Amino acid sequence: MERQIWAFDKFWIIWSSCLDRPRTINEIQDFWSYDGNALYQKGLNKSIWKEMLEKGFIESKGKVKVRGVSGDLIYGKTEWIFDFLDENAKKSRVSFENDLPFHILSCIKNRKKLLYYIDTNREVFFMLQRLKILFGDKQNLKNNYELCITAPLITIFNYFIIVTLKKKLKVDLDSILLLSQSLIFTPYFGTNFFSYYKSVIKDLSTKEMPLDLFDEAKVFKLWKDYSKEIMKEVNV
Repeated sequence: MERQIWAFDKFWIIWSSCLDRPRTINEIQDFWSYDGNALYQKGLNKSIWKEMLEKGFIESKGKVKVRGVSGDLIYGKTEWIFDFLDENAKKSRVSFENDLPFHILSCIKNRKKLLYYIDTNREVFFMLQRLKILFGDKQNLKNNYELCITAPLITIFNYFIIVTLKKKLKVDLDSILLLSQSLIFTPYFGTNFFSYYKSVIKDLSTKEMPLDLFDEAKVFKLWKDYSKEIMKEVNV
């Protein structure tokens, strides 16, 4: 398989750091405390950021001059993220015999609508200070790069389930609290996912979630089926 530009760790630094608003490479380097011109390194054939521009991962928003230095403003694009998720779901299925990512993606009823929801809430999911909360530093971002995409997706799924249980199924709050155990007792030792999640969910809960993002029946069947698989192995 041809190597993808997203295989380079600096791809993720650049892409995730210009999603909430357009930034220059120099701004991104300063934010993540890079020395020199590390983010101008070569990708497949030329500078990574230029290849990202050519391949549609980022777009140009013109030039800006800061302290006498001119730079290109770049802005992250989101249209490609399902290509990345689909490819990794296939890899998980083939390499690790793990079908769960594939089943989770199949619960998304309207990908275009979900992308629009993410795109119109960029500052909620990708505010640069929030990414700093999540990853702490550039090394952790590079080590856990998939969270640039999956952390927002996990949060949206969780919010959808909370809204569905509370508003549509009239489940009481004490029962809904059970949902939080997977967030509390999952050892995200390399990141601060819990603080990121709290910050994002606070903003999301002030907005109305669009209808038909997910196939409700599939979501709850998947939850039930995998829960049954777990309980088969529990001797209580």
